[in-house]
Amino acid sequence: IREPLKYNENCLWLGDTMQPLPPITVERSQGIDKPWDVRDDFGRVELTFTPLHDVKLYLNLGIVQSRYHGPTGVFSGYIVDNEGQKIVFDGISGMGEKKYIRM
Repeated sequence: IREPLKYNENCLWLGDTMQPLPPITVERSQGIDKPWDVRDDFGRVELTFTPLHDVKLYLNLGIVQSRYHGPTGVFSGYIVDNEGQKIVFDGISGMGEKKYIRM
């Protein structure tokens, strides 16, 4: 991704206010169905996503292939807002995503 500090889709919604967040990394060192570590380089995002159910979609049409995982699960950890306040997540429902597309 070019200029990830400037262009990324990460944000925190508080009420009707959107606060941009820095780029994150997602580590799935134990696989797609085990907890994921979600972090940034600035200490604003420290989350663990624990998948509970994976929605899979595989497509193979020869030269076009897609492998998609859309697990639902729970988040725990925190995100720091623009004022420096920690917003704590403890068992908050959410969704992850991992995809591979070849065309």
